[in-house]
Amino acid sequence: MKKDRLPRLEALEAEVSADINRAYEGTDQEVLVEGRRDLRWNGRTRSNKLVHFAGDAQIGDVVSVRIERSTAWSLQGTTADDALPLLI
Repeated sequence: MKKDRLPRLEALEAEVSADINRAYEGTDQEVLVEGRRDLRWNGRTRSNKLVHFAGDAQIGDVVSVRIERSTAWSLQGTTADDALPLLI
């Protein structure tokens, strides 16, 4: 029935999206900063992936973000400058 297919289709789409987004983990992506919510910035990559990240930014900036984790619907990371280890 139709009612049974929709949840299965949504689960399949979430699985496929999670696999695609997992490929971004460990990479640096250019992100156009769109806004801030709580303590994290959000923006979009050149391929229109939603990214939530910590670091220094302003709305309208294009920043390099190191992607650390992913979900089916978004990527999470830190600005690449802030992700570098401090050398003492």
